[in-house]
Amino acid sequence: MRFRQGSNIPVRVAIIGFSSPRLHRCRVAAYYLGQYLAKSGYETVGANVTGVFDDVFCGVRSVGGCSCALLESSHGDLHSPLKCERLRIVSNRMSKHRLLASMADMGVVIGGGRASKRMIRKLLMQKKPVWAYAESGGIVAKELGSGVIVLDSMELIFQSMECYYQQKMCGYTELTTGINVANG
Repeated sequence: MRFRQGSNIPVRVAIIGFSSPRLHRCRVAAYYLGQYLAKSGYETVGANVTGVFDDVFCGVRSVGGCSCALLESSHGDLHSPLKCERLRIVSNRMSKHRLLASMADMGVVIGGGRASKRMIRKLLMQKKPVWAYAESGGIVAKELGSGVIVLDSMELIFQSMECYYQQKMCGYTELTTGINVANG
């Protein structure tokens, strides 16, 4: 498990996207994303348990990772059994989105609609990076604002996430040949 620098809080990735079943390529990308996040030691957090969230949670579970779903108390029809390891119930949608934005260190978008746009905005306002899969449709195809990193493949998203983690969350920078050793 990856932890925030200097703490025992796991690095969490918010899943943002379609809550209803969508295109096969979105389902495959979501499952692949879940596997990548779990294998890389990230905790996955989503604001639903259906659609791409279910596929991501299945991917996480398939390799023994950790995931958490946030749901409103009014959410009635829960899948049985749930694919996520933890479930947290909140009072309403606004509380759920606020909690997701505060818990997450970064986000990944696979499609989505109005609620996804609100979630993206909350993450960006907190200066947290958000990546989107270009082929996923929905808001990704036409309505993303500036600040979202739209990439053509999940592999490119994974590479970009790893660079962000190494540079911003670990303080890692690559050594170059121009190191000044005269100072000690």
